[in-house]
Amino acid sequence: MIVCNSGPLIILSKLGYLHLIKSILGKVYIPQAVYNEVVENGVGLPGAEEVRSADFIKVLQVQNEIAVSLLKGHLDLGETEVIVLAKENNARAVLIDDRKARKYAQAAELKVLGTLFLLHVGIKSGLISDSYEELVRKLKKAGMHVADHILERLFKY
Repeated sequence: MIVCNSGPLIILSKLGYLHLIKSILGKVYIPQAVYNEVVENGVGLPGAEEVRSADFIKVLQVQNEIAVSLLKGHLDLGETEVIVLAKENNARAVLIDDRKARKYAQAAELKVLGTLFLLHVGIKSGLISDSYEELVRKLKKAGMHVADHILERLFKY
């Protein structure tokens, strides 16, 4: 089981690569807060319709509200519910991009994956036909802020 936050869903939708989740990971789970953020609050924005209609994205309810309230002061609600849901269900990993949330997930002994991981695997496996330059241009246009040396290291090798 892999639990996903809103950031990767939105960025991959903007890039037209949401299908990478299904191709690489199979199915992912999202907590209700992530669904609300992307689909309900994001009506008309990138990711809303894609996530709502994706058969490989399943919504699960977080059970441990105490854990949610303890973490909520440090992270946003979606990130908090991703970590708690992952721990509750012994998830293999979380798919999350925010640096602070990644640190909290790692501290909770969760394996952390991100959008760049999916894009890297997509390129290496031929699921993405964009050149390195084209993909970097699309990422920047989509609003993903990543240092050039990290992008180069991930995509050129």
